[in-house]
Amino acid sequence: MKYEPAERMLHLAVKERAFRYPIELTNGFKTPLPHLSGIKNSAYLLSVKAGLSILDGDAGGATDALATGLRTADSLTEEPVVIASLVRVASHLIICERAAFCLTHGRFSHADLGRLEAALSEGSSASNLFRAVLGERVNAMDFFHVIQNAEGYWKYANSALLTGGVEPPWWHFKSLKSGAVFYAYKGLGNDVADKLHLVRSLTAFSDVFRQPPQERMVAMSNAVWNALSAPGTGRYLVSQIALQALDKLAKRDLMLMALHRTFRVALALEHFRLDSGGALPDSLDVLVPKHLAAVPADPFTGQPLRYIRNGRGYVVYSVGENLTDEQGAPKSDVPFIVEK
Repeated sequence: MKYEPAERMLHLAVKERAFRYPIELTNGFKTPLPHLSGIKNSAYLLSVKAGLSILDGDAGGATDALATGLRTADSLTEEPVVIASLVRVASHLIICERAAFCLTHGRFSHADLGRLEAALSEGSSASNLFRAVLGERVNAMDFFHVIQNAEGYWKYANSALLTGGVEPPWWHFKSLKSGAVFYAYKGLGNDVADKLHLVRSLTAFSDVFRQPPQERMVAMSNAVWNALSAPGTGRYLVSQIALQALDKLAKRDLMLMALHRTFRVALALEHFRLDSGGALPDSLDVLVPKHLAAVPADPFTGQPLRYIRNGRGYVVYSVGENLTDEQGAPKSDVPFIVEK
């Protein structure tokens, strides 16, 4: 298979205790992050491997691929960059979706289920998200510094983009255009009020992740409104650009936390199924304390996750960001669906 060498390297890499990618974060907002696309591509590769393995009747191979996918995504956990946190969430979602497929079509042993439990993190780490938002604050300050002081940078960059790398004479319309862009940026860089608003907003955003999960949606909505929609904030142009991704981060992180918790409950249900000769419990409370210490809470509400039996299958779900119970509907709730 074409991608077998890459797959073998991933299985070896996740055995390491710590990860550090070859990026230089002292370059600030200009730091290239080429490894992020590789992480997401790895999640796709391993999800395909897991699916093919389970269709071949190889539950052990599927377990290896899923566990490696979870750990590969978690190699981004401590990076102080918001985009890295979003890629981590996206990669986990890919693996969790394939895990539901594998539990539907495969027969896993207690040992296989235990290996998946060991690879499954909580899904969210408030301290790591706090670090990522602080990293954005540093990058924002670097952005202001660059556009205030590096005159040749913007002028050359815009000229090169417009002419394919050859800077035209000053009187050429392309030079005039790049010059106008440069001085517009320079003006933004000198906007002290915008800079102060950005710092205050990012501080408020970082404080969101100090809140309990079920309170973060409201806290983030308030922080976003104060940053981007409150009267007078429309004039802070750099802040308007820099803060757009933060609202998405809070929502996606809660979704990941919910999906990991539903996945963990699904593994407990599969343990129960093996012990009971194929039967499923009527309630998740039956899983406590043998298979679960407690029924996990829905991070959006703080209430226990919900469970519906469907023949020999089931749905474990969170009500999602709209806080409305729609019986595990994929487009509104956050479900983990196993069909037998």
